[in-house]
Amino acid sequence: SGHALQPLVDAARPIFAMYGQEANLRWHVNDVPGTHNYERENREEFYKMLGKHFFAGQTFDWHEIPCADEVKTAEQCKVPMPENNESFNSLAKKLMADLPKSISARGATRLSSSKSSEGSVSITDAERRAVLRDIVHLKDYEVAAEKKSSGPRQLAAANESLQVTAWQLKLGKDWTVPAVELSRNANKGTTIIIADQGRKSAGEQIKRLLESGQRVIAVDPFYFGESTIPERDALYALLLACVGERPLGVQAGQIAAIARWARSTGGEAPLSLAAVGERTCTIALVAAACEPKAIDSIELHDALPSLKLLIERNQRSDHMPELFCFGLLEYF
Repeated sequence: SGHALQPLVDAARPIFAMYGQEANLRWHVNDVPGTHNYERENREEFYKMLGKHFFAGQTFDWHEIPCADEVKTAEQCKVPMPENNESFNSLAKKLMADLPKSISARGATRLSSSKSSEGSVSITDAERRAVLRDIVHLKDYEVAAEKKSSGPRQLAAANESLQVTAWQLKLGKDWTVPAVELSRNANKGTTIIIADQGRKSAGEQIKRLLESGQRVIAVDPFYFGESTIPERDALYALLLACVGERPLGVQAGQIAAIARWARSTGGEAPLSLAAVGERTCTIALVAAACEPKAIDSIELHDALPSLKLLIERNQRSDHMPELFCFGLLEYF
């Protein structure tokens, strides 16, 4: 309460003032025992409030009636469960049996689908992409690239120079994503690489890509590598969901925007997206599906075979927050 109470009071006071009820704004700090509780002191403060607002001018005793002998023991409150009682996980396994649904099941109000000569609904790739963008709430960002450092580096294992450029990629007004660009002479194409353990863990894949003639851009999108949140990171995914966003849509939007930027700086050479790990592979799939003009191909390492595997494993959302994207498994 020492630091949390005042901002709440400051936020509430103007609302009470709008209704001419500033005198009714009250608060109570519980010090006995001062925990997250609804014990006697807190209850009696609540009774006082009821007396003031609903029984004004009447005799009202806010003291709690003795009731200790009415409180049941934990054993008395125990309700036997039936054998083979369903759990959330067992229910989810049954519910996912018929998923994913046909996209046409989302209804004509959301799609401009046409019927084929046989009468069935024909769904175009563009319409599938529109549904996917809608489900993940894909964000479209403009990239402002700021070069932090650049220069050649001599490779220890070969008599060859590698051009290394560090970037800060500002995505709209919301995010800044760190990236490192590595290239040799006469690049055959560009590959953006992301990894569950951060871009620093993808050294083996980066080396192979460079040897095959690729210009490589190693990126740490939201939640990964240098863009991780040190403490209670899963709560930030919940906060995003609370305001109607999806972490997966933010991440895929970041990668799609970076792909457009990389395409614009890489000439006519093809652009590929590589990912290492179950989480970033899913992000890569969503980004590539939603940004087909910029991303020509994808390369996945250790990808999920299906989103159903999360339910089969009984996976926790705080371990893979972006993969718990509401409505995604329903159609994809």
